[in-house]
Amino acid sequence: MKTKEENARKNYESVVARIAAQKAVAEKQSHADAYNAQHQANLAEAAEKQAHIADRNKMHEQRENDPVLTAKHALTEAKKAVKNNKDASALSDLKTKEENARKNYESVVAHSQSQNNNIASM
Repeated sequence: MKTKEENARKNYESVVARIAAQKAVAEKQSHADAYNAQHQANLAEAAEKQAHIADRNKMHEQRENDPVLTAKHALTEAKKAVKNNKDASALSDLKTKEENARKNYESVVAHSQSQNNNIASM
């Protein structure tokens, strides 16, 4: 009888060991899957940041090459400065800068339209 009991115990221990090994493999796979998923998410985030940087650089390049966009950007920045300023003494100066930026923008737009009209009439 001891042999049957010993065999049954050994069988049981073997099954328990196999189950433990399978759980360990599954857990390792789960960790690997989680690591890979995080890695893919990091790669996607990095690609998104690179695309944003490329778009921003392209916008800056276009603005540098286009006087209308340059003047419009200066006007936008002046408006932001006025809006965000809490110091009353500096506010007057900022409003003057905003007005100058607006006049410059309008002048550049008018000049650009004039050039476009001259080209169109040729």
